[in-house]
Amino acid sequence: MKKSNAKPVIATAPDGSETFYSSCSAAAQAVGVHVSRISTACLTDTPCRRLRWRHAGREEVTRAQFAHKK
Repeated sequence: MKKSNAKPVIATAPDGSETFYSSCSAAAQAVGVHVSRISTACLTDTPCRRLRWRHAGREEVTRAQFAHKK
C-alpha cells in the first residue's frame, strides 16, 4: 500500500471563513483551477480565486478530522 504525499490545505475567504481540503488536488478540483496554482499560492502567499491559501498544520488537520467524525 502506497503512502499518500497529500498535504492538507486551508483556504481563507475575504470574510475570514476557512475551508479545509485534504490535499492541493482536492482544493484545485473544488475551485476549478490547476493543482499547481494552489501549491504556488500556498508557497508565495498570493491569492488564487480570491482566496488565501496555506498548508495546514498538524493541529489543524487533527481538528478537521475530529470535526468530520461528528
